[in-house]
Amino acid sequence: DILKALLDEIELREAHESSTTNTSKREGRKSQFLDGSATALVNHTTREGKPRCLYCLQEHLSQNCKKIQDAGERKQILRKYGRCFICLKRGHISSNCLNTSKCNACSKRHHSSICESHANGSITADVVHSTHSCVGSANRVALHTAQALVMGGKENVRVRVMFDSGSQRSFVTGKVAQKAGVAVKRKEWVEIRTFGQEKVEGKLREVLELSVAPVQGGESVNIEVYGVDSISQIRNEHVETRKKDYPHLQELWFSDVCKTKNVLEIELLIGADYLWLFQEGRTVRGKSDEPVAVQTKLGWVLSGSLKSSSEDDDGPTSCAQVSVNLIGHVTSSKNRSLEACVEKLWDYETLGIKHEEEASELLNDSIHFNGQRYSLSLPWKEGHSLLPSNYSCSVQRLKGQLLRLKKEPEGLQEYDRVIKEQLELGIIEPVVELERADKIHYLPHHAVVRKDAKTTKVRVVYDASSKETKKGVSLNDCLHVGPPLSPLLYHIILRFREKRIALVADIEKAFLNIEIDPCDRDCLRFLWVGNIHEDEVKPVEYRFCRVVFGVNCSPFLLNATLQHHLDRFSKGNPELTRKLKDGFYVDDL
Repeated sequence: DILKALLDEIELREAHESSTTNTSKREGRKSQFLDGSATALVNHTTREGKPRCLYCLQEHLSQNCKKIQDAGERKQILRKYGRCFICLKRGHISSNCLNTSKCNACSKRHHSSICESHANGSITADVVHSTHSCVGSANRVALHTAQALVMGGKENVRVRVMFDSGSQRSFVTGKVAQKAGVAVKRKEWVEIRTFGQEKVEGKLREVLELSVAPVQGGESVNIEVYGVDSISQIRNEHVETRKKDYPHLQELWFSDVCKTKNVLEIELLIGADYLWLFQEGRTVRGKSDEPVAVQTKLGWVLSGSLKSSSEDDDGPTSCAQVSVNLIGHVTSSKNRSLEACVEKLWDYETLGIKHEEEASELLNDSIHFNGQRYSLSLPWKEGHSLLPSNYSCSVQRLKGQLLRLKKEPEGLQEYDRVIKEQLELGIIEPVVELERADKIHYLPHHAVVRKDAKTTKVRVVYDASSKETKKGVSLNDCLHVGPPLSPLLYHIILRFREKRIALVADIEKAFLNIEIDPCDRDCLRFLWVGNIHEDEVKPVEYRFCRVVFGVNCSPFLLNATLQHHLDRFSKGNPELTRKLKDGFYVDDL
């Protein structure tokens, strides 16, 4: 399976590279960006001249893709292969795109194929994005529902069951499990991907072992299910009163019998893992537009469209309630780490920095020139976990660092000199206790000693991945890494060898020349001592005013600031600007 996944991924990447190469060859005779619609700009073609979709790689236009219709899923594909959200080309992100075209559907600055409103408008009436929605239909739809007894250690509980072939696993509500006294067999890490869901979060869930039996008595079936808070609510269609409309159903007894028309909760979902233990294999069909009866161990269940009847008190103009119960993927603890490694392999570029369009948008909103230097905010993740102070951990790390440095007095003096120099230059500032701060976080630090270095022999490195506990949250966990804006290293090496004479330059203290917005500085606090010769450790609090080397987003902040600065002056000499952009690798030119 892993080998197949690798081969599929390689084929996709080769196809994307191929489409990019073909496009660049065609556009080599024209200017880099053309006026016109965004759709016309991305006419990727195969060798036969037919258009190729960027999302499924079939021979049709990207905006007409029927296989991948969800806008969120399309954005994930574009991020994965480093394509712009506006022109769909590779090599830049939307914030740096020079194309002026807008979406045909909403007139916003993105490609029409990833427009949320356009995607919603193109979906047919029988597809819904939420568990309960309304569609304009006079007919109702019966689902594979039944009634059964759940048996555990305490009592037999009567529940409403749904058979769902779209789910890879089976589930029971915690309320039923507790009432029946179902035993917990083990716990597994589970990631549930449901219909219309973009973000997937895993959770440690209980695996329960229970027995399911028909209400009228009969053989029980033992199954393992995951415990969940809730499953779904399905309207009861009262199929016994509907049988008079369908001759082929007259002699059948249906399991899900209830006179009420209310929406009733599904408390047990039997997925594809146990579905065929309940199916008897017999079906009874009527006409092509009539519902089908399926025999199960729990009784007959009905599925299909039902005609409107006079007993429907809400009339023909009402909205039928629709439920989507597809559970597309479940990951247990056994293969979670392996899948995470494979996903990380594809999602990370050479420098280990993930494509994150959101970080670029946040930076564009905050970056500005204050007259002396550029200032910006940290790219915080929306809805990130609560960031702890990390003070106690920083104190312990400080004590250990001082003990090590005191064994080499020269190194300790150099370490202290670096911090005092940064204080004089305004790179750091003392913390004023009277000031209030919404977020406070302390960064531990350590020394990196290079005795062979001609300039800086001792470098202070800050640990933004530090956590107070093993399961705690670090500063890096709360920040976007940002997309990799540096050009590929082998491209730079090739350009380096093009000419006889090469020019090399370096920006001195590049990270420390970019200012951090005051509202974020209290998350960049650290501890040092006022007197390095004292035996007692008396921590003094400082905070950074500039970008910190050691925070995961710092390379992105530096690269984005350089590109922003070059873009400001690109009109005067666009060719020089392009060469500078291509030649910069972090702070080296």
